[in-house]
Amino acid sequence: MYLTHPRLRDAEAQAVRKTLLSFAATPEGQAFMQRGGFGGSPMWTATS
Repeated sequence: MYLTHPRLRDAEAQAVRKTLLSFAATPEGQAFMQRGGFGGSPMWTATS
């Protein structure tokens, strides 16, 4: 799970989310998520 600080604006939080989702869609990102125990999370398979 990744959290952003409450002071972060919504647009910035969405940019972080979009970047993480894009990374998770790559082979490297998928391997990272699996190694880190994040595999199978609906968040990583969602589109935005």
